[in-house]
Amino acid sequence: MNNEIVEFVGTSDIAATKEYAPIIKDITNYAPVIAKDIKNYCKTQSQFMDNILTVTHHTAERNIHQMLAEIEKAQSALGETHFKLKEKGLTIKKLQRQLEKEEDEIEAEILENEIARITYEIQQTQKYQGGALRKIANYMENIKKAKEALGVENLSEVDFERAEEQHHIMKAFDQAITAARARGGVVDEGNHIYFNQLGINGAAAQTYISQYFTEEGKILNSGKVPDGNCTYRFLLQMAEVFRGCSETALVRKHMATNDKYMLSPVEQNN
Repeated sequence: MNNEIVEFVGTSDIAATKEYAPIIKDITNYAPVIAKDIKNYCKTQSQFMDNILTVTHHTAERNIHQMLAEIEKAQSALGETHFKLKEKGLTIKKLQRQLEKEEDEIEAEILENEIARITYEIQQTQKYQGGALRKIANYMENIKKAKEALGVENLSEVDFERAEEQHHIMKAFDQAITAARARGGVVDEGNHIYFNQLGINGAAAQTYISQYFTEEGKILNSGKVPDGNCTYRFLLQMAEVFRGCSETALVRKHMATNDKYMLSPVEQNN
């Protein structure tokens, strides 16, 4: 079946109507171009959104974890689609076999229509397969870059877990800053609970955030705009200041982190 016709299936139903004839002609002529353009949008969201709005963590380890989850989700969807397309292909073969034996003209038309419908569904699905593949390739490329930044070839579960404290300290302060901006500089209750869970004193966190707002205000008052990494540098500073804070939380709960229950690089490669 011709791809250009399939892209706008249904136009032939009204092609015989006189007032629509010029419109149908224009659509048919430009259909090949549109068919190519549509392929650019056969994704759940843009690459920009994937990279900027989906992967939003402050540590490379957490971003790798997120991207692996996104790849696994896309890979799973591709797997399911593969078997569905296989089923549709087999259905078409079965219908074609019936069509070869069918002698009744109307029944033959019904079979031809069903084959055309399923073929259309296959072609529509295949467009989104391409979008999923591009999404996976983008995430894979960014995982490579994140690993290069960390100086590692493989990221083990142990590596990921050891970076979790930094991630949560930075996330807690990032959320607290955002909430405080809308509350006259005061950190909200929810983020104070988060600080407490991490073993960070809330009063100390509030003091550091107030100092940050003061420094940020000086930059703005001088007529300049703080650069995009201004907050990120502060978050890195907080990660250093409160490094080891989670040990306090673990001690009071009589708990510990056990590396022996995690996959090491050697175990992951086997």
